Amino acid sequence: MSTMATDTKGRRLRRTFTEEFKAGAVRLVLEEGKTVGQVARDLDLTETALREWSTGPGRIAARAARA
Repeated sequence: MSTMATDTKGRRLRRTFTEEFKAGAVRLVLEEGKTVGQVARDLDLTETALREWSTGPGRIAARAARA
């Protein structure tokens, strides 16, 4: 079992991800045909975060497709 960093109130700290990581996660969905749920579980992400990366204002999906 892994441990997560928590703040003083026991909440999970907000994690940050590089653009390359985000693009790679989106690429798994777009090119490898994996579901958002599968990729989210494999990478310990929320499905919401992954969907935001693929369709949100940052347009990581478009950058992932070009890479």
